[in-house]
Amino acid sequence: MLLMDITFDSYWKKVLEYGIEHFDDERLAKESYLRGVTSMLGLLVSQGMPPEFLDELAEGIRGAKRGMGK
Repeated sequence: MLLMDITFDSYWKKVLEYGIEHFDDERLAKESYLRGVTSMLGLLVSQGMPPEFLDELAEGIRGAKRGMGK
């Protein structure tokens, strides 16, 4: 659970507080995906990835968000 607490901070705590059965599977999947992507991007930036690589990643994330209706 510690990794979930760190990665998904307040969102995961809200899921645990209200009970996972009150959350729609699709909503959980979308929220977890977006938070996971954001965490990974932060890790890559902190490790000094080249800007061109980060630009490609950012475009991929925008495409995924468009595909999910966000």
